[in-house]
Amino acid sequence: AVGRFINDVAALSPFGLLTAQSAGMKPQPGESLRIWNLKQTPFRPTTRAQVNAILDFGGKQEALENKGTAGGSTSSTSKALAVKADDEEGNIVESDAFTAVDEFGYLQKSSMVYLHYRGVRAISLWPKLGRRDVTPHLVATVSKDVLAVSKIGIDGCSLEPGYWKQPDPHGMTDVNVLRHESASRLWTGDNHGLIKCWDVQAAGRGEVISMNSGASGWISGMELWDSAGMMCVSHSSGLCFIDFKAGKMVHDIRKKEAVGALTALGVESNTFFAGVGSDLMQYDTRKFGASLDYKNMAVGMWNFSSPITALSCTETTHGHILVAAGCMDGKLAVLDST
Repeated sequence: AVGRFINDVAALSPFGLLTAQSAGMKPQPGESLRIWNLKQTPFRPTTRAQVNAILDFGGKQEALENKGTAGGSTSSTSKALAVKADDEEGNIVESDAFTAVDEFGYLQKSSMVYLHYRGVRAISLWPKLGRRDVTPHLVATVSKDVLAVSKIGIDGCSLEPGYWKQPDPHGMTDVNVLRHESASRLWTGDNHGLIKCWDVQAAGRGEVISMNSGASGWISGMELWDSAGMMCVSHSSGLCFIDFKAGKMVHDIRKKEAVGALTALGVESNTFFAGVGSDLMQYDTRKFGASLDYKNMAVGMWNFSSPITALSCTETTHGHILVAAGCMDGKLAVLDST
């Protein structure tokens, strides 16, 4: 639906969604950042066609490319959205079959945000979502060509013009992660292992710290604990713990498999999760010690059939921590870690 490969997604409000996507071979302004109003966009289609059934597990089924779409055209599978089928009364039928809905025209219902030419790689909200009763009012976005901070519109599905932005934040190197430390300070990390801290209230470019994270490969995730002055950076060879107030790495944990994702509830959360290959690890920051024994820090582990590429967590009204893990095989799992 977004027209390109999705790099990141953020919920601005219960009905406002911000998507960051690649810009394509010929980048144009506005294509790499789009806002969707879920009251108008196709994520909740009201009319579901009964064609192009896709079997969830096995079974003989005619390929999508050999059948027409909902509108009767012969568009490719990239034009189809898989949803559950309806019966004659409009109720969802619980079965292993899915139907495909024609997406033509859906992209025009989104709003382009004109901040970046190159593909937007990461989004950061402040305050960070996850805790109960948290409403973000700032959003930062980063691409190879621009780092920008904008205010979320009062309607919850728009952005005001970026009030702070800096060109070429990492010397035309791909920036993979972006995290807020506070409303005025944020961190970025690139695929060469370099991390930077930016202060929107500082003079000049606002770059206040630039250091090597110790990551031996591309950075895949970053989480901060402000009161402890600790940062955890995940990368293709493991985890690095950094004292960002002192500006030095304090521990490097090597893994046999890439750490594909990292997530925590916020800068004061005691719990964080890491996707180590196909294992979802739960760690407790209260077990931080002088030696940073990661085996002692681990308080939970779940195994999946495919490497983990995306993680997100949230707190329920009852205080339970839910974690969602997206895997390379396209499957999504949601777990209650409490």
